[in-house]
Amino acid sequence: MDKGFLRRLLFFVTLVITLVGTHKTLAEVSAQNNSVREFASQKRLPGESWQQARERFYQQWDRQFPMAWSRDNAESVAVPFSQLNHNKVVTWGSEDELLTGFFQVRDQRDLDDPLQAPIFKRRLTWLYPDDGCYARAAMMKKYLSGRGYTEPTRIFIFGSLEVQTDNSPSGSVTWWYHTAPVVRIGGQVYVFDPAINPQGPTPVRDWVMAQTSDIDDVKLSYCAPSTYHPGSSCDKPAEYEDAEALSTMKSFLRYEWDRQIELNRDPAQILGEQPPW
Repeated sequence: MDKGFLRRLLFFVTLVITLVGTHKTLAEVSAQNNSVREFASQKRLPGESWQQARERFYQQWDRQFPMAWSRDNAESVAVPFSQLNHNKVVTWGSEDELLTGFFQVRDQRDLDDPLQAPIFKRRLTWLYPDDGCYARAAMMKKYLSGRGYTEPTRIFIFGSLEVQTDNSPSGSVTWWYHTAPVVRIGGQVYVFDPAINPQGPTPVRDWVMAQTSDIDDVKLSYCAPSTYHPGSSCDKPAEYEDAEALSTMKSFLRYEWDRQIELNRDPAQILGEQPPW
């Protein structure tokens, strides 16, 4: 038998085995993270009020993980903006530190895309604002602490939230809650949230007003760095609370890639070397 044919046959068999193994891995990853995406989702369904989305969240958690959410959770301790204790937010040293930290986490590309690996590294899913804020916030905390920064506090906001964005076909996304890291410089609290503002850290009041037309219609809480979702303990989250953030984040990479195609963008460019900032 021709040796060239044997080599081609061996290559083909190896390729098939690799692809089958890859699909199995993707299926396993999808199954593993399905519960996180479903139960911790910030999205409001079409026609759903934020109160209905909140009720859906707790009902789903009770069915799947009875009493797994904390009684002193991020949502239950939320207060109006005027009652927030900004002194609870961790203090960083300077504006230079603030800006450097923000741009480092915004631009960091180290996520292996299951469909593009190993040659194409991805950033966090800033260009898919629909969902996944809880995982993005946890990953930002990980990135910052890995670079030697003090771990940021976590802010949560609850209410009928809507954000105008070029990264949605409809021009906006709607949530029942949202979360991101925050730090304090002097008397000002800044939010790290490139999904809303990729240009730099956002003063907390401006961040709130990007999501609501009336600041009195929302409630907020400042929580521990590892508080993961609305049902997590605000001040004393479990050590493993945000351990799934990386695998959950990877499960959103395909959504972000497909979104760029939906918006008539070249995903390889905009998610690679030519981001829209």
